This record gives sequence, structure tokens and C-alpha cells, in this order.
Amino acid sequence: LSIPLNALTAAEAAMCASVQDKFWPMNEALFAQQDSWAPQPNPTAKLESIAASLPGMDMAAWKACVAKHATLALIEADHDRWRSAGVGSTPAFSVN
Repeated sequence: LSIPLNALTAAEAAMCASVQDKFWPMNEALFAQQDSWAPQPNPTAKLESIAASLPGMDMAAWKACVAKHATLALIEADHDRWRSAGVGSTPAFSVN
């Protein structure tokens, strides 16, 4: 399962938003604005702008989460589960 450019960075942005119960708003904003951050050599400023646009986002906490890679282990575990299940491309769906 290959990971597209900036996908991991965006996943961390979304998962750090999830710590504040804002995963779905962040996820929707990331997909809606994908053309603006995905091709960037460094999407950090754009991802930060997206997070800041979400009502009630504690930006200090979000930035600390991203900087510490606090959710990276969860993302890597999901990736490893999919790969061990034989999934080699996206999108992919799992039931149960």
C-alpha cells in the first residue's frame, strides 16, 4: 500500500483534530481543499489554515499534537493492518 505525497501529514492533521472531536469537519475540509495542499512540497501552513478555520479548534493543542506526532502510531497501525490484510490500493472498505 503506497502512501501518496502528503497523505501522512494530512492524516496526522485529521487525527490531531480528532483528539478535539473534530475529525469529520477536518476530514471534510481536507477533501474539499485537497488541490490546495496535496501537491505542495510542504503543506504545513495550508493544513494549519484549514484546522484554524474549524470552529472551536484549540490551535495550540492541535499544533502540539502535530509537532509531537502524537497520533502517528495509530495511523501506522491502521496502515499495517490494511497491508497485512492484502489491501494494496485505495479506496478500500472493511466490514467488521
